[in-house]
Amino acid sequence: MISVGQDYLTWGYGQGGKLVLSDKAPTYPYLRLDLQLLPWLRFHYSHAWLKSDIPDSSKSYTIADSIYGGVREVMVQKFLAQHSLDIRLMKGLNLMLGESMLYTDRLNLGYFIPIMFFKAFDNQKYADNILTGSNGQFFFGFSSRNQLRNTHLYGQWMIDEVRLSTAFNSGKSRNQLGYQLGASVTDLFLNYLTFNAEYTRLNPFMYRNFIAAQNYSNANYSLGDWMGSNADRIFLSAKYHPKANLTLEAFAFMLRKNGEGSLETQYFAEPQPKFGFNPQYKRTKMGLNAQYQLWHNLSLNFSYANTFQKPAIGKGKWFSDASLGICWNKF
Repeated sequence: MISVGQDYLTWGYGQGGKLVLSDKAPTYPYLRLDLQLLPWLRFHYSHAWLKSDIPDSSKSYTIADSIYGGVREVMVQKFLAQHSLDIRLMKGLNLMLGESMLYTDRLNLGYFIPIMFFKAFDNQKYADNILTGSNGQFFFGFSSRNQLRNTHLYGQWMIDEVRLSTAFNSGKSRNQLGYQLGASVTDLFLNYLTFNAEYTRLNPFMYRNFIAAQNYSNANYSLGDWMGSNADRIFLSAKYHPKANLTLEAFAFMLRKNGEGSLETQYFAEPQPKFGFNPQYKRTKMGLNAQYQLWHNLSLNFSYANTFQKPAIGKGKWFSDASLGICWNKF
């Protein structure tokens, strides 16, 4: 299947947030290829056009009048190429692995070859020069459905940067990675009642590059998990379908957010700062969601949540929010 459009490209099973590709950044145009190569093997490829929001001073130019500053701003071009394999090891058990490459400045036809090893291509083309190369990532995941009855186990790992030769050397390692582990159990105590528990951790300096245009983002919003680097989160939820047209959900999460750190620290500090350095705040949020299908694709949605945020220094505050709306989807 070949598709083109402007939307989100998501990857993974995260309920509180998605580690690799989420729906939190603004949508972007893309082309996508999906192949069912064998009954047990699927291949996915996509190429997306992103927004860097970084002016390209070499291409910007003055205009005849001085209205709005008299300069025509041209932004640095930014692109994302990604491909992955989905391998069915046995019924209900899948292993996923893939890589992505954020590159800038100009369109590169090498990244339109779906089976290209992007990292090797980038190293060869730019002679492994960090100043001229691109920003690559590797990611892995698994999904186990009904190996344990009515249970879904899943996990994702994303490697933004790792120094393999010193991966286990605490003084010289650069393990900028994140992971997520989750489980959901259905029909527990009641039919159509599902409980979900999930833990997500992002090590310091995830998603960030010393070339700002090559940050793992679109229009300065993270393409991955919304909480950003040097943070972790526990997410819990219970979803119930008492009727076919009614969905009720209660959820809670506890998040710890720590400092981003400087680029100098990211690239040159030895040892690297440990997870949790420079604590910023802790956040606890609890809420309810309800959806009632009025007619076919017409639904009534309601949500309410309470949030408590405690900064590292000072007193915490409570916040509440509620929403009520009608949603119609012609599809």
